[in-house]
Amino acid sequence: MFKNMKFIALLFFLGPMILSAQIELAEGSTLPLFIVDTYGMEIPNEPKTEAHLGIIHTPENINLLTDPYNVYDGRIGIEIRGNGTVSLDKVSYLFETQLANGDNNNVSLLGFPKENDWVLYGPFIDKTLIRNILTYDLARAMGHYASQVQFCELVINDNYLGVYVFMEKIKRDKNRVDLTKFDDPDMDPSEGGFLFKIDSWWNQTLGWQSATYLVGNEERKWNYHYLYPKVDQITEAQKSYLKDFVDNFENKIFLLEEAGDPQVYDLIDVENFADYFIINEFTKNPDAYRLSTYLYKEADAVDGRLKLGPVWDYNFGLGNYWGYEFVYSGWEYDNGWWDFPHQIPFWWSVLLDDPYFINVVKDRWAYWRNSLIDCANFTNQIDELESIVAPAANRNFTKWPILGQPHVLDWYAGDTYEEELNYLNDWICQRIEWLDQELNYLNTDIPPILKADEYTVYPNPASDQLFIHAPDTFPHDPHTIRLFDLNKILHWEQTVIPQLEQSKINVSLPELGSGLFILELENSKTSSKWKVIIK
Repeated sequence: MFKNMKFIALLFFLGPMILSAQIELAEGSTLPLFIVDTYGMEIPNEPKTEAHLGIIHTPENINLLTDPYNVYDGRIGIEIRGNGTVSLDKVSYLFETQLANGDNNNVSLLGFPKENDWVLYGPFIDKTLIRNILTYDLARAMGHYASQVQFCELVINDNYLGVYVFMEKIKRDKNRVDLTKFDDPDMDPSEGGFLFKIDSWWNQTLGWQSATYLVGNEERKWNYHYLYPKVDQITEAQKSYLKDFVDNFENKIFLLEEAGDPQVYDLIDVENFADYFIINEFTKNPDAYRLSTYLYKEADAVDGRLKLGPVWDYNFGLGNYWGYEFVYSGWEYDNGWWDFPHQIPFWWSVLLDDPYFINVVKDRWAYWRNSLIDCANFTNQIDELESIVAPAANRNFTKWPILGQPHVLDWYAGDTYEEELNYLNDWICQRIEWLDQELNYLNTDIPPILKADEYTVYPNPASDQLFIHAPDTFPHDPHTIRLFDLNKILHWEQTVIPQLEQSKINVSLPELGSGLFILELENSKTSSKWKVIIK
């Protein structure tokens, strides 16, 4: 009895912050628990403060604050992260796993690949808690790297802070943005990869400013930031090389606008640009193209073309912003009301005025509409995420009673969590319908039946390669090529996606030995077969 009285007295003197975590998580959580102790120190915007992190998670079990730390139990450095969101009541954090001496500690957390830089994103503006997750999952499903994500609940200094999303930080890494590393600062800049971004805040030590370009009668310019190599490590030669490459890209965009010269398409991954455009327009992200816009360029010997991504920061997207963005119709790329340094680069107005790029976008939209981007798919995903996070969401909105309370930006304010999810689902379905109309999607991009007598396969006999020639052009869909022997045993298989207006597929033959084989070409509709002799 005396011991219990001492414990109650201790809780009383330590104050309500302990009670916050103990009461809110008294019944435990099915989500991982992140417990941070800063030893009484405040967490600044920067630099990182030393702290201890314990992570509790046993899949398919209830996780309790009293359970042992079974995922991570060690030192971290932690700071508040974000630009406009740092003034919110619920903030996000950046943390670094560290060894006891403060050095980087590369570890795998919750199944993510080993690293030391991590993000705890605190959804506050996004009351569904899932907008970033939906968008990153979509980008990943489209074949692009996007940060892996995991719901969790966060406690800092015994204060329960609600639902967070544990995420990978965007950086060069073989398991993140996989770019050739500059092992030697004296390497030729063309031999390594670069990661950089467009963002608002800037000074001359962080990157460089674009030239000024006209969109209609409006002058536009924007800021570039070095990310890899880092600001304090990038050499003058690397700076000059990267800026010259981007300047050349923008000059080629200007030539496309002024003279219809298509040289810029040699400098960019066109389908990557189209997919990035589709993701940002599908989400109608008001920060698109102008903030948190990541770009990367691999070494010339690997693939020196400019690419966009990874996608990042969609808390205002999917109908979660005031005025124009609240409506499911309308484009984002041609918004001209932002002032420097928040302006959208002029590239998009030029590219979207070019028939070739428009056709690529329409083709990619039709391709993804036939597979990933579908109202029913998103409804199922929203339902699945709700089933995972709903109990924790109730605790989150007890801690942060913001349901039904419009923010200064006056986005939708559902009275319940269910209403927020229903609004998101309805908005997505309406947005898809609007984009279908704008991009002339009629659900007619069904791969045709392949008729062997309409295709030409040559040379036959073949040695190291052969060609499959279509009567017109191949649809821009996956085609699987297989080689069987006469006993129907599969010896080789490869999947290709023909480019726009491609009429011929080049098949590099494996070393199978000489003989008679069956060549099969299959798409999602049907397949055709031919007998081929390999010398």
